Amino acid sequence: MGDLRDDTNSELAAFWSWRMHAACRTVDSALFFGGDGERPRARRRRERRAKAVCATCPVLLPCRAYALVRREAYGIWGGLSERDRARVLGDRDPPSTAAVGGGLA
Repeated sequence: MGDLRDDTNSELAAFWSWRMHAACRTVDSALFFGGDGERPRARRRRERRAKAVCATCPVLLPCRAYALVRREAYGIWGGLSERDRARVLGDRDPPSTAAVGGGLA
């Protein structure tokens, strides 16, 4: 029987391997995660720019799947914002954006 830690590490590495090919890998993460007090217009612009990066990404679908399965609460993942993910998942109460600037694109 193999070492459980080795099996877990290789499963984890396979699970995250898509990230090595992500278009966002060399982009400042601030583009994908807004700061406190971000105004609605600035948020919409930032999210459009982040989604444009995602649109060129060769691993968009694994990234999106990861965010949906893990129910990521913040940021742009696989071209989806917090509200986009809530809609896909059918959440009745999407994450509030009031604390970080309100409306979305």
